[in-house]
Amino acid sequence: TTDAPEKFQADCGDIRFTSINGDILDYYYNTGADQCDNAGTDFYVEIPQIINGDTTFYMYYGNPAAQNGYLPDDFFGADVVVDSTSF
Repeated sequence: TTDAPEKFQADCGDIRFTSINGDILDYYYNTGADQCDNAGTDFYVEIPQIINGDTTFYMYYGNPAAQNGYLPDDFFGADVVVDSTSF
């Protein structure tokens, strides 16, 4: 959850998560409860490796010209059906 949802595109297409090395990380946002652009927006980020006490990643947003980078199939796989009401 973030405290700056008013800066997101309405569809969360401008959101990007990266590793400390700049690699783009896949993510999912819960659309079941609310729209993307509000304080209740929850993101689930696929972190390749979590090191106890020392894992850094970054969230970027607020670029009105950004093309939609949200690809839920990259996060879950194309053959997975997600019931977002269970989150």
